[in-house]
Amino acid sequence: MIRCLLLFGISCLFVRSSYGQLTVFQNKDGYVFTTVDEYGPGTITATSYKKLTYADSPFLAYPIWQPGRVKLDAQGKYMACDIAYNLVENAVLCRFSGDSTVQTLRPDRFIIGNEEFVRQRNRTAGTDYKLYAKVLYDGKTKLLLNVTKRLDPYASASARTGYEKETTINGRYTLEEKYFIRKGDARPEAINLTKNSLLAVLYEQADKLAPRLPARRLTSADVVAILPYYDSLMTVSASRAMRSGGDSVAYVSSSVPISNDPVFAQALHQHIVYPGAAWIQAVYSRVYAGFDVDQQGRVRNVTILSPDNAGMGFAEAVRAGLEKIPTLNPTFAGTYALPVAFTYTNQKESRQPHIPVNRLPDDRLAGRTLLGEFVVPVVVTKPILTSREVWGYFK
Repeated sequence: MIRCLLLFGISCLFVRSSYGQLTVFQNKDGYVFTTVDEYGPGTITATSYKKLTYADSPFLAYPIWQPGRVKLDAQGKYMACDIAYNLVENAVLCRFSGDSTVQTLRPDRFIIGNEEFVRQRNRTAGTDYKLYAKVLYDGKTKLLLNVTKRLDPYASASARTGYEKETTINGRYTLEEKYFIRKGDARPEAINLTKNSLLAVLYEQADKLAPRLPARRLTSADVVAILPYYDSLMTVSASRAMRSGGDSVAYVSSSVPISNDPVFAQALHQHIVYPGAAWIQAVYSRVYAGFDVDQQGRVRNVTILSPDNAGMGFAEAVRAGLEKIPTLNPTFAGTYALPVAFTYTNQKESRQPHIPVNRLPDDRLAGRTLLGEFVVPVVVTKPILTSREVWGYFK
C-alpha cells in the first residue's frame, strides 16, 4: 500500500474538529482514499476520537506531491518545486529542493504536468478574484476552466457505490469543473455551456452570435471558436464609437477610454436594474448621472444631473448601481456624465422599444466628460397598457 502523509488542522473540513491527521493512500486496486483522525471539541479522550474514510482526496492528483513550477508574481520567473494542489481549499502547497518545509503560497501561476493554472485578478485595481483557472482561450475575452472538489458526506449506506467494496466509507470528494468568461480585467462570469448562458454573458453582440451557435449543449471547443468573432465585433464597435462619439453601442460607447473598459461595462450591466414598479406600469425614462473617478480609480461623488423627482425609482436605480462600481484603472481619473436610457418593450403591442426622448441641456453638464448612453432594456408580454415616459422637472 502506497501512502502519502500530510499533517495539518482539519477544521476546514469539519467545523467540530479541533485537529487531526489526514492521510491519502491508494489501495491494491488503484483506488485513492483519504483517512482523517478526528477529535471532538474539548478534552481529547478515547470516546472523542474517530477515524473517517473518504473516497478520493481533496488534491488534484495522486501522489499528492507532483513535480511542478511556480511563478510568484507576473514579473518573476518560474521556480521548480513539488506542488500539492488542494482543490477543496484552493490552496497551493509547495516544497522546494533541499527544504522539507511545506509552504502555502498564492502564486501568480503554477504548472503541474502539462497544465498551467493562472490566478485571476485585476492587477491595476489590486482586486483578487480568488480563483485559479486553466486558460482555454487567451484572447481579449478569455475562456477559463476552474477545477474544484467538494466533500460529500454520506447520509446513508444507500448513497454508496461499488468504489467502497472493501472499505467503510463516510463520504467522497467530488470533482467539479466550472467554466468562466472573462472580459479584459473584469470579474470572471460563470457559464454552463448552454447557448442561453453564453449569450447572457456576451450580451453586447448576442444577436450576431446566436446564429453561429448550435442549438445543442455547447462544448468548450464551441465557445473557443466563437470568442474570436465576439472580440472582432467588440473591436469594430469600439472603433466606430471612437470615430463618431455617438450614441449607444456595446461596451457603453464613446470616445472616452472608460466607456470601453470591461470592468466599468460589467458593473453597469450587473448593477443598474430596471425598477420593478416602473415596468409593471409601462413607464420608461432617461437619467443622467454625474460621478468622479479619483486618482486611486475609485468612483466618488455620484449625483443625479437630470430631474431627480421623476419617481418610479429610476434615479435611485442609477445611483445605487454607480455606487457599486469596483475600483477602476486610475488612468480613468476624471469627472463624467453618464446618460442611462430605460427602454420598454411590450411584445403584445410591438417588437419596437419605447425609447425616452428627453435629454439634459448642455449647460447642466457642468464641464463633465459626456459618456455614451448605457441602455437598460425591459421586454414584457402582458395586456397592453398605455406606456409613458417620465422625466420630472428642475426645482
